Parts: sequence; C-alpha cells; structure tokens
Amino acid sequence: MIFIVIDETITIVVEPECQATVTEYGDVRIDVSGLKAHAVTTELDSVQLSIFSHRFMSIAEQMVQSFHVLIGLMDMYRVNHCNAPQCLRILRRD
Repeated sequence: MIFIVIDETITIVVEPECQATVTEYGDVRIDVSGLKAHAVTTELDSVQLSIFSHRFMSIAEQMVQSFHVLIGLMDMYRVNHCNAPQCLRILRRD
C-alpha cells in the first residue's frame, strides 16, 4: 500500500516496501531497506516518456505566457524592446 503524507508545504509519497517514521524533531525518516534492487536499462518507458513530455510542454507554455505578460508590461510602460538581431545591431554601434 502506498502512503501519502501531506503537509502545508510538502507532499511525501511512501512506497509499499518503505517505512516512514516521524523523529522527535518532527522530521520524516524513510527507511528504504525493504526495496529490491532492479536493473537500470536504456529501454524507453512509454508512460514515463509521456509524463515527461507533458511536463516539458507545460513548462514551455508557461514560459511563453510569462513572456507575453512581460512584453505587455513593457508596452504599457513604454519600455523600448527589440528582437535579438536589432539588439546586436544596437550594441555594435558603440
């Protein structure tokens, strides 16, 4: 059985072969001695590949949205902005 420990700032997933205890200081200690070693291969796992792909795309979409917000703020405050080739030409004029 998998256990999930949820706090205000963290979430801890305890795997079935592991054991979690709380120390006297309030720390969570996870004993992984019950885990069985498995061989590491170069085979692609389609599920993990799909999860990574979706996470990567989500991060890329958030970056694009943040960039659009930044450009909007720069326009609102009339800050001059330019694309990379224009910036290089401006810098070379020095």
